[in-house]
Amino acid sequence: MPAGLDPDWIHRKFEAIDQWQREMMPSVAQSVKEIVADLTAAQGTLATTVSDLGTAQTDIAAQLVSINALVGSQVYPNVAHVDAGTFSLATGANVEKVRATITVPSGYTQALIFATATIDAHNSTAASDDFYLQTTINGTSLGYSAQASVSSGGNGCISKGIAGLIPSLGSTFYVNALASSGVAGWSASAYNIVNLDVMVLFLR
Repeated sequence: MPAGLDPDWIHRKFEAIDQWQREMMPSVAQSVKEIVADLTAAQGTLATTVSDLGTAQTDIAAQLVSINALVGSQVYPNVAHVDAGTFSLATGANVEKVRATITVPSGYTQALIFATATIDAHNSTAASDDFYLQTTINGTSLGYSAQASVSSGGNGCISKGIAGLIPSLGSTFYVNALASSGVAGWSASAYNIVNLDVMVLFLR
């Protein structure tokens, strides 16, 4: 033992350290235990939060699918085509040559309509003459008839478009194409053909 050190003092110091360890260790252990318990609880809360976020993400995805379906169902497109041939043209008022009848799908109350008619016709008369083409929606025309002049024995072509909105629908509606000649009637001919194409956007 180095000179000057009191053996009793050293003994007392060891006893003090031993007492401090016996008194402090349980407290430290308890503190550590509480910290571990808190961390475990926090980990459980975090796991629950992550699970809730996953559920919320799934719910949001399902809602987006529903919203997209709802938005998509607000508009329903449809198309129609009709044609005819080998007909005659008479003077006077336009006479229907083709008609497209459209069935309204359930739940839709309005229709936005775009249609184009084309007609080719042979002037069978002995003089130059005009012929006419008109399109209507449920019998209502928008604008003047399209018109072309054709020399005797010649062929002519006209197109006529129409766009309209039906604000209140029934179970069906129609779009038609009507035609006529000018001064004299034109005989039926294989050159005489008419096409009608319709595009419809049904709205709720």
